[in-house]
Amino acid sequence: MEKKNNILQNSFVVAILASICCALWGSAAPMIKIGYGLMLPSQNTASTMLFAGMRFFLAGVLTILGYSLICRRFVYPKKENGQPEGRGRLDD
Repeated sequence: MEKKNNILQNSFVVAILASICCALWGSAAPMIKIGYGLMLPSQNTASTMLFAGMRFFLAGVLTILGYSLICRRFVYPKKENGQPEGRGRLDD
């Protein structure tokens, strides 16, 4: 049996992916602060919560779209409570 070469066993690929993760995580706080300054001229609690909700909603949509592109089909959550299950569930 032929052994498959896993791309994550390559140290160069791991270093590049780790650098991308560090750059994304390190830029999150400054980008949120800039977003607050641009989108929230009045610093009240309701505006701040709405902005946070918009960020999380957008992150969820981008996650589903990204995973759908990887799977080459639209994925959606499994239906609960005895409802019929569709093709392309997240728990495949």
